[in-house]
Amino acid sequence: MTSNQKIISQARTWLGTPFHHQARLKGKGCDCLGLIVGVADELGLKD
Repeated sequence: MTSNQKIISQARTWLGTPFHHQARLKGKGCDCLGLIVGVADELGLKD
């Protein structure tokens, strides 16, 4: 699986998470940046 596919696959696990301004909790709420940061955290792509 390429890194792009891993990112997409992980992001899809966030489907169904409601929008919540300035949040990044899978299943609880996130906004557009929260999704990116959350996925990066889960994949170890963020310091």
